[in-house]
Amino acid sequence: MNEQNEILWRQYQQHIDTYKFYLDTVVKLMSLYFAVSGAIISYYASNSETTNALLALFLPLVMGFALVVVELAGHFNKG
Repeated sequence: MNEQNEILWRQYQQHIDTYKFYLDTVVKLMSLYFAVSGAIISYYASNSETTNALLALFLPLVMGFALVVVELAGHFNKG
């Protein structure tokens, strides 16, 4: 019985470590997304009179959709 408890504790620790890794990855990705979006929106706000400045807003839009797709894929593939 003691060996079974040890196996369960190792499995529990592995699940916790995996959760920490994925949480850290999500925080880093969202920080990158907000930093890029903020910089590009700031650029657009200061250069809104040029016609090509509107194209700069395309990158945060694409990044946002990509993050939604990745997060939904992770949600539905829990196993």
